[in-house]
Amino acid sequence: RRTGANKIFVDFGAMYAGYFSMSAEGKKSDKIELRFGQELNPDGSVRYKLRANCDYREHFILSGKGADELRQFDYKPFRYAEIILPESGGAKVDEGSIRLIARHMPFKLAAKNRYAGDARARKVWDLCVRTLRYGAQEQILDCMEREKGYYLGDGCYSVLAWCLLNGDFAPMRKFVDDFLRTSFINGGLVTCANCSFMQEIAEYPLMMFILLPVLEGRDDGREFVRERLGEFRKILDFYAENYAEADGLLSNLDKWCVVEWPHQWRDGYDVDIKEGEICKTKHNVINAWYVGAVRAFNRTARRLGEREYEGESRLVEAFRRAFYDPQKKLFRDSVESARTSYPSNIYAWFLGLYPDGECRAEIIKMIRQKRLDKGMLFISFPLLAGLQRDGEEELLLSLITDKKAWLRMIEEGASATYEGWGKDAKWNTSLFHLTLSSCAALMVEGYDIGKVIDLR
Repeated sequence: RRTGANKIFVDFGAMYAGYFSMSAEGKKSDKIELRFGQELNPDGSVRYKLRANCDYREHFILSGKGADELRQFDYKPFRYAEIILPESGGAKVDEGSIRLIARHMPFKLAAKNRYAGDARARKVWDLCVRTLRYGAQEQILDCMEREKGYYLGDGCYSVLAWCLLNGDFAPMRKFVDDFLRTSFINGGLVTCANCSFMQEIAEYPLMMFILLPVLEGRDDGREFVRERLGEFRKILDFYAENYAEADGLLSNLDKWCVVEWPHQWRDGYDVDIKEGEICKTKHNVINAWYVGAVRAFNRTARRLGEREYEGESRLVEAFRRAFYDPQKKLFRDSVESARTSYPSNIYAWFLGLYPDGECRAEIIKMIRQKRLDKGMLFISFPLLAGLQRDGEEELLLSLITDKKAWLRMIEEGASATYEGWGKDAKWNTSLFHLTLSSCAALMVEGYDIGKVIDLR
């Protein structure tokens, strides 16, 4: 609609990732200002300075040779557009030519929602499915606007959900190969593949091991996994050779261990894990992922009849000796701390490292108390998958439909999952971010991902 003598406002109805297209004509060097956004300012104008720290203001300079068609090279996520014509007059836009050209990986929904009978759960399912439908590009990215990063850690969850929804695991096999190829840079792999961004996050390569039982359990994945077990073994060797102490547990890591992100969602995890500094403390989370990776490798190797990785039982016992508090029946953050935070217990429980039923009961009790209030991007999937594995269906559905989580995004107007439980969850919140769309993996009818990844 026209919002002024020289202004045109466009609402495409929902968020998409893609290109804006239009044709216009005017005098040579006439400059049309274009503003794009994911939400509106209080005055109704387009908020082109995004929360994610992108500035979506561009200019279309006319040739003066008749109708010029706007052809954009880079895609971006937006819902709204504002076209501002030069005040000198003469420039005209063909309003019938205005388009949003959405781009995404081909998507064919093959899965059904096991909670289709619950109206709140249907909303969450629809949000996650739409996010994965329009968000997956040439590869599984995290956010659509800021860095468009092909991240290993949260990408494990996103690619898993996409593949389960489509019944097509080719993107997961590509994902695994893309990251295994980065071993020429570092034996412990790197954080982002297929790009020039150099970063190492300690637990990310270890998180990829949970995809092994998923792929091994499929006819189109067994030989793929068998052929790559040697590369996964090299990752474990790298961690053992560079960071393992006498008991086999890791310490003195020069890779950043993120634990949970942003930092205020770590529930006060009592370890100094500043990025760019060596963490000299032997702490829980990196070791939980490391021991869990060994267990995932061995479970897969046994099923394939291949050689296991040595020392699994010794590592499990060392982990419990180092971090388990038998009085509290919970896991401590480090060998130097008595704090029993959410990350330390969620990951250890999800990865099957708890010693007995009493510990499991205490962790479930902790989940009932803290729910999703003390975790976000990285804890949410292990938390929900662990509940599914343990048959805690009522609590699982309660968290999926928690008003402070996915339903809060929807209440705030989301048509794609946010990088957090709300627009203000981070200082640079992406409003089109794939990580939390992984909730759909827990909602697929006839497939219990929590039990597939059961490492107990």
